[in-house]
Amino acid sequence: MGKLDLLNAKIRKKKLEIKRLQRSSTEKRKTRKIKLIKLGTLFNVADLLDEPQETMIAFLEQYKKLSIKEKEEYNLKGQEILFNTPKESYDPNKKKMFYRMIRKSALLEKLKIHLENPNILMGYISIYKTLTEKQKEDYFIEGKKLFRNSYKKLEKEIISDTEKLELLKLSFEVKIDLTNFLKINFKTDIHNITKDKISEIKEKILCNKIKKY
Repeated sequence: MGKLDLLNAKIRKKKLEIKRLQRSSTEKRKTRKIKLIKLGTLFNVADLLDEPQETMIAFLEQYKKLSIKEKEEYNLKGQEILFNTPKESYDPNKKKMFYRMIRKSALLEKLKIHLENPNILMGYISIYKTLTEKQKEDYFIEGKKLFRNSYKKLEKEIISDTEKLELLKLSFEVKIDLTNFLKINFKTDIHNITKDKISEIKEKILCNKIKKY
């Protein structure tokens, strides 16, 4: 097999990998979006979609401290609220509302309590309205700290499929072998790139493009 054949084979492989990642990324995003919209219904029912994210995340974090007895009580409360809430057929054109629902339910995901019983979550979320302004202010301050800490942790997280796809496309445009490039320059592979490294990798790839020209 000549050099041209090898190059074409690599290009075909890259194209297939890009398509596979695109399909996987699209399916994951769609599944996650549906789940978050369903969870977001709890915040919509409680009329909390417009509350500050900082206040809400600190309030929700307290959920982790609930005892079994407290959860049982919230379960009953949540069941009653949801039972008495008229079921709505949401208009798919209500993108703004869905966006707000997703933003709020993403906080549950961030705190890793998104798999909890929705009835219990509903019961707990409903008590937010009983908070005093002072309590909300305290939660807001605590929430800002939580977000700052989560941003620091995020830097060490593995990049998403979408970010992997962007790198593959970039390497394809620049015509470099991404696998070898990452191995030689960063001693890693596409599946182990952390978020704090992605900008540096992109910059180095683009530098390679400039050198070629």
